Amino acid sequence: MKKTSAFLVVSRYKENVDWIRDYTDNYIVYNKGDDLLYDFKQIKRPNFGGNQYDICHFIHENYENLPDLIAFCQGYPFDHCPHIDFDRLIQNKYYTNLLSAHSGTNYPSGFINEVNDSWYLNAPNVSVVMTCKVSSTDEFANSIFENYLTNHLISFPPGSQFIVEKERCLYYSKRFWNNIMKFINSNVNVNGGKESHVLERMMQLIFETRFKEKNIYIYE
Repeated sequence: MKKTSAFLVVSRYKENVDWIRDYTDNYIVYNKGDDLLYDFKQIKRPNFGGNQYDICHFIHENYENLPDLIAFCQGYPFDHCPHIDFDRLIQNKYYTNLLSAHSGTNYPSGFINEVNDSWYLNAPNVSVVMTCKVSSTDEFANSIFENYLTNHLISFPPGSQFIVEKERCLYYSKRFWNNIMKFINSNVNVNGGKESHVLERMMQLIFETRFKEKNIYIYE
């Protein structure tokens, strides 16, 4: 198996992350669960925000010294991208959605096209009442982008797993990434809340660098 040339950033809660060593020795685990049993390179973090928060946190905290190529993955990335495709895609040296047509749902283009009706913001949660800082995905997009253009469909890879070049991260200011981190709900009982679902649908658009950031940062 060929190893990835990307620096691997893994968001882990309870998952077994032994798989990392099959792909690279150049990684960091954002560990939100129990201590890892082996000598893994890790950063202990509270369990909130999902991997969307971890993506923004890594970019913000390493903004002046980012790796040239970064792979952002969940603790077990193979639910959304089984080995048959992950082993191939993880070797890419350019922007890539780590999503697979073999994941049980048909994602042949590396993303899903979802009707842009923000349905998930109105979906009930049986365990905890969750509010949100915005009423729609478009409202959030308009709060961070200049000249955002809405669309009937939103294209995004469920799970927010990407290979990203450093230049795509630096397209935005360090303050931009901090602003998005502040948008996410930090309550550990809701693990990022509905805000994480909003950001999940925006991460592809962010990394595509199609729009410029606004110079007003309302979530800081």
